[in-house]
Amino acid sequence: MIELDINEKKLAEELMEMARLVSGKSYKEILHLFALKSAFISGADRVCIIIQNLRKELVIKAGFPFDAHNIDLKITLEFGEKFMKEVIENRKMVWINNPACDLRTAYLRDLAKNQNITSILFMPLYSGTESLGLTAFDFVVGRKISKESIRRIKNLADLVSVTMISEYEKRKKETGLRHAEKLSALGENAARVAHSLRNPIFVIGGFAMRSEKEINKEKPDIEKVKDYQKTIRLEVQKLERTIKNITVFSAPIKLNIERYNLNEFLRMEFKKLVEVNRVNNNSCCKCRFKADGRLESKTIVFDRDKIFICIQDLIRNALEAKASRIIVKTKLKSEKKSVNIFFQNDGTKIDPTVAGEIFMPFVTTKADGTGLGLANVRSIIDAHGGSIQLENHPYLTTFKISLPY
Repeated sequence: MIELDINEKKLAEELMEMARLVSGKSYKEILHLFALKSAFISGADRVCIIIQNLRKELVIKAGFPFDAHNIDLKITLEFGEKFMKEVIENRKMVWINNPACDLRTAYLRDLAKNQNITSILFMPLYSGTESLGLTAFDFVVGRKISKESIRRIKNLADLVSVTMISEYEKRKKETGLRHAEKLSALGENAARVAHSLRNPIFVIGGFAMRSEKEINKEKPDIEKVKDYQKTIRLEVQKLERTIKNITVFSAPIKLNIERYNLNEFLRMEFKKLVEVNRVNNNSCCKCRFKADGRLESKTIVFDRDKIFICIQDLIRNALEAKASRIIVKTKLKSEKKSVNIFFQNDGTKIDPTVAGEIFMPFVTTKADGTGLGLANVRSIIDAHGGSIQLENHPYLTTFKISLPY
């Protein structure tokens, strides 16, 4: 029987306790436990766990103190992406003393000065051949970490990495399957898409010929030519929208996530989109934005461009359904750590027979629709870790989006 010294016994007990704690926990809970335990062992004032996602982007996923980190913030070149990827690739710990003056941590200069951070330890996270990310430990004046503590944290990181890798592989497999399903659905419905493209092309060709004939007359009717050109312009817009939807649907979604004030963003974009769509659709629709006051001073993480696409599609659908009223509302759900956005309109109701499949690709209620608009919206919201639901009320059609914060 092998005898363990006191330190070995303590380490073994610690690992067993951590294994018990992470058992049955979600991926996010495991990372938060690791951040808390690492801070306790190291004595660091701040701990930040940065994970490499399936697109090889670095994202902050957990930290201690819990409210001192921008969770889900993407690490860019401006925030030290190049240096961190080198640490992960080399799989070696890196100590940086005086980070306020070191070029590798130039992005931390102000924080290091304000928080009196005198040293930072970057520790890579990996399992076998798979690189997972890194953990950063910030130490203020007079704080140091012992070799024994480093050893304990490394063993803890190995345990957590084993748990993380199973989740990583699961997500990789699910993402691959989802992408394969998208491409398969696109192939199976190629004829339908071709039909959607062929119709506007046929109309454009016909009205272009009429326009040319009219212009070549001795006394052309300019008003007729203008009408023909307007029809051509509208059909070109349909083509552009269809092609854009197919491109977005068939490509993996890459998010550029940052923190924004949701009320401010929606207020500005909603007004702009409604005005543009009113002109294009010749609509007299009344529109109203109802903001939850609690969100006026709160920020959440999302990709502005991608969420804009969602708003654009939902408002356009409402106007095409001949809505006379559109209401957009926000609501903070503190207990669920989420924000709800409601898009309501009194236009033509969605057929109950397709309501349950309205977010599926190629399901549409429009004669000239591709059925990709709402499928794209759902994909974007899913990529944010949120959800979207259709709620059919007696007088209003409501799309409810939930986003985490």
